[in-house]
Amino acid sequence: MRKAFVFIVGILLICEGISARDKSEKMRRVSFGAAAGWAYLLGLDDYAQELIHSHRTLFYTLNAAYRALPGDSSLYDSAFGYPMLEGGFLLADYSHIHLHMENRYTPYISGLGYMAAAYGAFRRDIVRSERFSLSYSLENGIGLSTRPYNRVDNIDNELIGSPVSVYFGLGLQGKCRVARHWELYASVDLKHFSNGTLDRPNKGANTVGLSAGLRYYPVPEKLLFPVRNRQGKTFDKYFYCDISVGWAAKSLIDEWFLYYYMISPQDPRYRTSVFPVYSALTATVAPMFRYRLKYASGIGADYMYMPYVDRLKEVDKEKGMKGLVYSPHSVGISLRHEVFYKRFSLYFSFGYYLFRKIGVESSDFNKEQYKYIPVEKEKPYYETLGLRYTIPGLECVYIGYQVKAHLLKADCMALSVGIRLEKLKKRGGCTI
Repeated sequence: MRKAFVFIVGILLICEGISARDKSEKMRRVSFGAAAGWAYLLGLDDYAQELIHSHRTLFYTLNAAYRALPGDSSLYDSAFGYPMLEGGFLLADYSHIHLHMENRYTPYISGLGYMAAAYGAFRRDIVRSERFSLSYSLENGIGLSTRPYNRVDNIDNELIGSPVSVYFGLGLQGKCRVARHWELYASVDLKHFSNGTLDRPNKGANTVGLSAGLRYYPVPEKLLFPVRNRQGKTFDKYFYCDISVGWAAKSLIDEWFLYYYMISPQDPRYRTSVFPVYSALTATVAPMFRYRLKYASGIGADYMYMPYVDRLKEVDKEKGMKGLVYSPHSVGISLRHEVFYKRFSLYFSFGYYLFRKIGVESSDFNKEQYKYIPVEKEKPYYETLGLRYTIPGLECVYIGYQVKAHLLKADCMALSVGIRLEKLKKRGGCTI
């Protein structure tokens, strides 16, 4: 921790020297931060708990942040209580993690190495006074692993299966302004790295931990930013229809089971680290009601076409399994919620399949005969978490990406394009 403290203070003193030469109007909205923390690597199921033999993880971050001022014209900043938009770099030190499955008799210990990530964050205060504040944060980014799974010298690393991972983070921070230019903060953090099923293995690295950091303000503001939205009562509510189509991609856990557990060690595919990516098409129609500047909610009809079911049938045949039914079509209904901030929006959905047959057991399926063969059994529920960006000049058209999961277990990632159809009407002259 002493090294971490020296690291943070050194970086921020450099920032102070740089910013002293440029205290322009824009610098009133900018700040710089650094943090270090300790975290515990979670085993979310019995298999992961048996696999993980040490849990200590360290995190280090450097970032720059922007916060609009009350005199700026954006209604979104006012509605969210002038949030902080942050971009930075994160280093996750997993080098103390030991991974080993005892019943495999592997003559070495596997590990996770390090993960370097670039991320963006949205931080919003929920309680604020002149010196103290409490806020939450949402983070998203891309990470690069120094030691992903491979069958030669890292065979028990079933957490991170590819060099590139998607990063998600949640945090709750308490902050104290200890001097005009300096702020000290402590945070409780949840962090997640995984490849979103684009490769195998894909259990993911999930941590919970504590961190501490310093933030430097080149031009300290004496303003007390309001937390509450005073524009909500004047927002013109309206209905719209959200229509989107997309391309989904995933690797197959059924191939992982086949190559890892069921084929001969002499087979060149045995415990391979190369898994093909399979495609699917998605379409959604969702009537939505935008009742606040920040929020919209509704219900959606979701369709997916999955041509990779032919490959699943081939895998079952190679396993010697009979009696499982597949269909390339899937239909579901979902509750949806979307949170807007300028051109960006974050959306969630929770749905139930009305029709889906991926490995459904028929009357001819013999459970007793195949009880020792590993099979992925899907749940009838699904969730979606995604980020969208509205295209300038095409105010009703957006692009985005999302992760789909079955009760928090990732199923696929998708890129989408959509349109929000609403009745044409005049808007007020306010800038939003």
